[in-house]
Amino acid sequence: MKGAKASNKPAIYKAAVLAFLLLGAVLILARFIYSEMLNARLASLESEQQQLLTNAMVHFSIQVGDIRKLTRLLKESEGVNVALEKAPVDVAALTSKFVRFTKSSPLISQLRWLDAMGNEKVRVNVEQNQPIVVPPSMLQNKASRYYFQQGRMADAGKVYVSAIDLNREHGEIVVPFQPTIRATIRTGQQGSESDGLLVINVDLTSLFQRVAALAGTTPSDIELLSPEGYWLMHPDKDLLWGADLGEWQVNAGALYPSVWDKLQLNNLSVFVEGGRLWQFQRFPLNTIQANREGASNYLYFVVSSQPSVLEKLQFMPALLSLSLGGVLLLVGGIVIARLYRTDTDIIQLNDKLTKEKQELADAYQQLNRSLEQQKLLQDELVESKKLSSLGMMVAGVAHELNTPNGGALMAVTSLKEALHTLKEQVKKGLSKAELEHFLAYSEQGISLAERNLRNMSALILSFKRLALDRSDEELHEFSLLQLTEDLLLTMKPKIKKTRINLHNRISPSLVMYSYPGYLSQTLQNLIDNAINHGFSPGQTGNVWVDASIEQNEMVRITVSDDGNGIDADIRDRIFDPFVTSGRGQGHTGLGMHLVNQWVTKFLRGRIQLDAEPGKGTTWILTLVKTVNQQQQAS
Repeated sequence: MKGAKASNKPAIYKAAVLAFLLLGAVLILARFIYSEMLNARLASLESEQQQLLTNAMVHFSIQVGDIRKLTRLLKESEGVNVALEKAPVDVAALTSKFVRFTKSSPLISQLRWLDAMGNEKVRVNVEQNQPIVVPPSMLQNKASRYYFQQGRMADAGKVYVSAIDLNREHGEIVVPFQPTIRATIRTGQQGSESDGLLVINVDLTSLFQRVAALAGTTPSDIELLSPEGYWLMHPDKDLLWGADLGEWQVNAGALYPSVWDKLQLNNLSVFVEGGRLWQFQRFPLNTIQANREGASNYLYFVVSSQPSVLEKLQFMPALLSLSLGGVLLLVGGIVIARLYRTDTDIIQLNDKLTKEKQELADAYQQLNRSLEQQKLLQDELVESKKLSSLGMMVAGVAHELNTPNGGALMAVTSLKEALHTLKEQVKKGLSKAELEHFLAYSEQGISLAERNLRNMSALILSFKRLALDRSDEELHEFSLLQLTEDLLLTMKPKIKKTRINLHNRISPSLVMYSYPGYLSQTLQNLIDNAINHGFSPGQTGNVWVDASIEQNEMVRITVSDDGNGIDADIRDRIFDPFVTSGRGQGHTGLGMHLVNQWVTKFLRGRIQLDAEPGKGTTWILTLVKTVNQQQQAS
């Protein structure tokens, strides 16, 4: 026993060394996988945020560009120049031009011209897309407003774009809030124009809504800050417009100092802070002037991941790395344990392998039995389809026989009553007129009974031929026209329930030597397919059956309709078993599969389909006119 324990020491030492190496390798690999997956997911989120930033800045760039263009266009308008060149300024003409100009763009919320002292001389407001001229008594002096002072400092021909703030009227903020930007351009720099300032106010409410909507489908929030750190756009409405509302403490520098400090670093635009991924970019509104506080006139576009997004991003890499590490440890432990096992373990594994092999063999046999049962089931479905067709014929013929049978029975009954009347008249003394009346009435009754009995005989004969063809699987010579007429006669009750007309245009001289039963069943399936699938309920249509002899002594039979056609997804699989568009109506999908089998195996021909959705369907059978014994044997 001591010797056995001593001999196990190298194996135990080897297993311990392998376990230590395995643990170290798993830890390194798990850490590497975690880092790579997290970096990839962070890169994806970063790319998504960058796209959101780009889209937001594009919206603002387009809006600011349009404002600049509008301002220059207003300045260069002939009517404005003419009105400003008069001394004093032609206020009426300038007002008229402003009214027309407001209709040129939905961006404009206000147009003004201020003289050199900041007095509003003309002002047109736009409310609900309608220009409203402000009366002189309500015009104000704007000399103290920052945009007037900065606009007056702009060079000739340069457009000054103001900071974004809330619109004020008579010193009061307009409610609901209207984020407003103003564009100004000086007049009187050249020529004889009056010195002053053209001002266009633009309501940015719709722009803010569009930019905010960009983040609606992303896991990030978008914010817009002034250079001083006041929010112009934020998901939390309570943080907005701190500077305009006098709430100086509602400021990014005061509420989020660490984030605000990083926003001030020009070399840092992506960072993680407070469990969120942040990205920002500066957007210059106006590079030629200072804003109302004297700082550079720009905005901060800031995008931050929503709370818990980073946790979710970290969760999956951590879970996968831990899971993979656990699996590797488990697999490695199993491998190390197997290295330590004895020959008994090997024998147990061999026994287990033998057992699994036997289970696999049993499963294989069970699968073979299932396949055989499936084949038998398919054969039973085929036979069921044949019996169903024959049963429908029997029901149809029985229905058709009711009419002539009833007519014949009525005629015989009437004759019987007339005969009884004649006997009574003979007893009383029969007159010549009464005898002649009986003879005429009897002749009409016998004629009616004979006509109905002949109709019954024709129906029975047609069904007899059809039933004989279906039950006999031997080669026979037959008239294709007669075979088709017998088939259509038995299908007449079914066709009567529809608004479909059948047209048999086969020549009576076309005679074949083949299998009439299989051909009859094939034509029935094609006509049934047209009636059941080619037309919608209550739809009027036609089905034509044509036949001709080809030069190579092949018979070409076509069954066509002007119905709804066949969809492309079914057309390519039409001959596969169990493919149908009417499974909800009880169809099995074996009809066309059987038709293909009968045409190729027994009738020695081929079948083609020409169908498009909404353009009808045409089946083309190309069959051997005379099937010889060699073909039968094959």
